[in-house]
Amino acid sequence: MSYKTPGTSPAERDQPPAEKKPLLDRIMKFRKWRNWIAIPLIIIGVVGLALPILPGIAILFLGILLINPGLAYTIKDKIIQLYKNIMK
Repeated sequence: MSYKTPGTSPAERDQPPAEKKPLLDRIMKFRKWRNWIAIPLIIIGVVGLALPILPGIAILFLGILLINPGLAYTIKDKIIQLYKNIMK
């Protein structure tokens, strides 16, 4: 028994449907919503610093990454540099 749809080639099945928005439109829509995602992540991250159940630093870092990627990479580089200095 064949599970393929008759009359469609693999190239045709891999094409997105015509009603999908282009990637740029999807990116712009995400940019509008990323602060609404980042703020709760930062709040949960701060709470996670006090509660041992939640991975506070990781969630806090994700929130910062969404708001300001440059700052997040700067923090990451400083943490790596600090870790290397401690391990010497």
